[in-house]
Amino acid sequence: MFERFERSLLKEEYGEFGLPSPIEGNLNLKEVAKEKGDYLDLSILSEQTPPEPVRKAAADSALEGGYIKNYLPLREVITQFYKEKRNVDYDTEDEIFLTCGGQQALDGAFKLLVNPGDKVVMGEPEYAPNEPAVNFFGGTVETVPLSFNDQKWGFDADAFREKVSPATKLVIITSPNNPAGYVYREEDIETIADIVEENDCWLINDEIWASLTTNRKVDFKSLAAVNRIKKQTVTIFSFSKTFGMSGYRIGAILGPSELIRAMNQVLRFTTMSVPTMSQIAACEALDFDKTGDWLNARIERIMDRIDETVDRFKKYSKLKCARPESGVFLFPYIGDYGMSSLEFCKKLLKEKGVKVIPGYFYGKNSDGYVRISMSVPDDEFQEGMERFLQFIEEQEN
Repeated sequence: MFERFERSLLKEEYGEFGLPSPIEGNLNLKEVAKEKGDYLDLSILSEQTPPEPVRKAAADSALEGGYIKNYLPLREVITQFYKEKRNVDYDTEDEIFLTCGGQQALDGAFKLLVNPGDKVVMGEPEYAPNEPAVNFFGGTVETVPLSFNDQKWGFDADAFREKVSPATKLVIITSPNNPAGYVYREEDIETIADIVEENDCWLINDEIWASLTTNRKVDFKSLAAVNRIKKQTVTIFSFSKTFGMSGYRIGAILGPSELIRAMNQVLRFTTMSVPTMSQIAACEALDFDKTGDWLNARIERIMDRIDETVDRFKKYSKLKCARPESGVFLFPYIGDYGMSSLEFCKKLLKEKGVKVIPGYFYGKNSDGYVRISMSVPDDEFQEGMERFLQFIEEQEN
């Protein structure tokens, strides 16, 4: 009866790898959590509240009420941000549309770009909802895993070039990567642009983590800044992760005018507009005279956690973890402990009361990893790490 939903479950695709579908795996993990009852949750983003100017603007506008759609002042602020920070020129009127978070922007892009039978190529690990969503709309996904050598992530240009062909309808790149935290280098960006141009396919460029870069030695470059592919590039932007605004549901999709015109109509099928208070509050978020100190302090806290935790991981011979270059996740390799990532997470939850996310939720080839959130209160994170490393020590012995 629900054929599209059944496709999105990915049962066959993951079954070939001996894994339950990510949705089934998630339900399984939730059952273990329910049975455990009391546990430390290092799977969620719960630490950060938005900067005070954002919260004040939201509160004031909520009291005023009223209805705004595609708020022009916010589009102007985002346009200026992309020009100054990302070296990309967008037309405020025709090349940007405000969405209920990055998720709605992705959903709208998939609705417009993915038809039954379309071939889609994406990196791996990859934002978990992307593969199920592509399958829901009838597409087929091929992934190109990042390389992991000497506890560092890297882009495999030859593997990517091999997968993308003239039959490819769409390429999806999340840079910085979610959840590995890898920032694609300038040479990676140029190679991806060459491949997209040569094969005349669309590109979804998801860069919602770009403002939380934690490697000061790496410069972020937007794929949209490569002018030769700008007309076939769809960029996803969100305030959620950078400014602790997930509950505000505010993001944007940027791209060629014909796609944005279509997006205006497609998004009417799900929601008429982003909440007024969220649009007004978001204007404050990108005023870095007001929020810059807050953001810099947040990045410093994340960097401290990265340095402390990754250094502690080095004590264990089988536990390997690259220093994430962006975002709030650790994505350590646990594949040498003789368990699937789901088995590892269930055992950790049962025995130590710590919940983390199986790596294979982010792609079939990522089963040897787990995702740990650093965006939780400090006392919970420190206690969670103590229990996690106790568990690791027991597995090593």
